[in-house]
Amino acid sequence: MKKNSKTVLFIINLLSLLLIILLAPWNSFAQIITEIGKTNPWREIRFDIITHSAPAWCASGRQLVLGGGDGEGIRLVDIYSGEIRRITNNIRHKNPSCSSDGRYIFFTDSQSGEYKNLYVYNARSKKVSSIYSLGKPLNMVMVYEPISPSGKYLIGPPNWKEIVTLPGGEPVLIVPIHGTIEIGKPIDYSQLAWSPDSSRLYLLNSYAQILSIRELDINKETNIKIRIKGFYAKRIKSSSDNTKLYIEAMSSDDMVTNLYELDLKKPMAAPKLLFNSINHFDLDLEDSIVFSRNKGEFNQLFIAKKGGEIELIKKFSFYAWPISPHVSRDGKAIVFLQKLPTDERIITVLAKDDK
Repeated sequence: MKKNSKTVLFIINLLSLLLIILLAPWNSFAQIITEIGKTNPWREIRFDIITHSAPAWCASGRQLVLGGGDGEGIRLVDIYSGEIRRITNNIRHKNPSCSSDGRYIFFTDSQSGEYKNLYVYNARSKKVSSIYSLGKPLNMVMVYEPISPSGKYLIGPPNWKEIVTLPGGEPVLIVPIHGTIEIGKPIDYSQLAWSPDSSRLYLLNSYAQILSIRELDINKETNIKIRIKGFYAKRIKSSSDNTKLYIEAMSSDDMVTNLYELDLKKPMAAPKLLFNSINHFDLDLEDSIVFSRNKGEFNQLFIAKKGGEIELIKKFSFYAWPISPHVSRDGKAIVFLQKLPTDERIITVLAKDDK
């Protein structure tokens, strides 16, 4: 009798599990491969998710948000459990990023490298809302991080209403993503960076090599010509104290990428070379610089701490390239795309083994 009871209980539990899966089709699990490093504190976690755009951290070093592709839309991945929550099913939904508190996920729809609409997902209500639609599509890189770290400002189209309310009821101020140096001559910016305290928005026009610094609290804008001989600026990041701007620049023949530091106390001076021949870089909130570099038969990932100490995090075989490393806000995890010999790009995470 006891044996029959256990069998019935097992069947009931199995049916309950199947019912949960059927009622919650937005949840699934990614296969993960975990390797514990013996000589350093970084744990390697690889996912069997193939993607062509770099993922972004959501709130902390625990969750990743992925853009659409391969038949999927926006997805949220827990890096330790491998759980995937599907936010949307539209493969055109791209460029996701999270608000600093993790409550909102912003993303766009894109086609042929442009975006037209900005959307927001409310993690509490589990609903997606449209924030605005542009009459003329713009380059999609513009809205990689549309909301400021403080949640006070949101970039938007020119002539949009001054304040917009997010689905949770929080008002945000719209900062136009167009600017002018001379009257009647608009600028299309190709890159932006918020200062961590949200007091400034840095906008880069790569074509004209013009940097615009907007001091948002006092509504002031300063335009600077970036002068790096033989190189043109492509990406920018702000230091935590607003005194430096880190500039990723490529040589005029597109063969070499260097990392420079611009002293914002002397913005008219030429940027200082920090590291040459890098692939990609990112910053954490303590201004540690994570960057990748090729050396001989290996691809390497480094972290340069604020005091000047440089640590080699990991060596990769030649084909296993770490592409677009992105460090979490707390500096405890690094995500990148890993290129395999088959030309597939697999999501890989290096996490400090102190979770």
